[in-house]
Amino acid sequence: MIEILIWAAIIPSIILIILVLKQDKIESEPIGLLIKLFFFGALTTLPAGLLETWGEMGIMAITRDKDMQTLLMFLICVPLVEEGLKYIALATTWKHEAFNFTFDGIVYAVIVSLGFATLENILYVMNYMSLQVALVRGILSVPLHCTCGVFMGYFYGMARNHNAHGEHSRSVLERLLALIVPLFIHGLYDFALSVDSNAISLAGLGFTVIIFILSFMQVRWSSKQDAYIIGTDVPIQQPVQQVPVNPQYPQQYAQQQYQQPVQQPQYQQPQYQQPVQPQYQQPQYQQYQQPMQPQYPQQYAQPQYPQQYQQPAQQQYQVPKPVDSQQPPRP
Repeated sequence: MIEILIWAAIIPSIILIILVLKQDKIESEPIGLLIKLFFFGALTTLPAGLLETWGEMGIMAITRDKDMQTLLMFLICVPLVEEGLKYIALATTWKHEAFNFTFDGIVYAVIVSLGFATLENILYVMNYMSLQVALVRGILSVPLHCTCGVFMGYFYGMARNHNAHGEHSRSVLERLLALIVPLFIHGLYDFALSVDSNAISLAGLGFTVIIFILSFMQVRWSSKQDAYIIGTDVPIQQPVQQVPVNPQYPQQYAQQQYQQPVQQPQYQQPQYQQPVQPQYQQPQYQQYQQPMQPQYPQQYAQPQYPQQYQQPAQQQYQVPKPVDSQQPPRP
């Protein structure tokens, strides 16, 4: 039974972590860093319980009104303690070398928040020894911590990006929003569930559902708009080859030569697409296709007999001429 309760308290966090990590599509985060952040978030539950106890004692000393005590406790004290401790754990990644994309802020904040939610959920389930408590908290409380982590991580990642661009005032404002927005969401949720009013509880439940949907849309949008943070380590998907600069030439010419990595070959492909074949397309042996008869003149083809020998010379005998003119003509 205990194993079932523990798994019921852990499984919602595992599902949400997998869903968020799948949206980190450009570069995966180091497993060691994620495990460390998860345990940092889980460890913050111990001082959070102590600080909330001290805060409750201080609120009871300030006022005796039950409604005011509920308002101050669940709208200010609890959210400030829990979200503040989670923000402190998240701040350890501000200068980490793996923090080189804006979406990384969401990943880190969600891991810290779900580490806190997992241990808190286990403590609640083991205290009540009820599977119903595990299911209710798995549907409401654990996604609430994840939602707070989404908005905290979004502003945290944008603050890191603007700080890298030198926009320090905007970076400070976004770091404040990374704490204030989760405080507001967490405070309204706790206050709506702690007040003895069905209308306020239903309103708080509706608000929680809307916030869950907005956080899901925020994760999808931030994943598509993920941007590289300048000044950090070069991302794995965009390597840069470092080429040594020849000291004989000025550095400005060397930079122009090696600004872009050598991704294309130096010889263009059109030189090799068509081999040099025109000189061999027509072989040079056409003179041997026909027999070498034109070398002999036409005079050797027919015998060179003059025309006078082609026909016998009979004309000189056709009309004989009188040899002797002494004979008298006949009467």
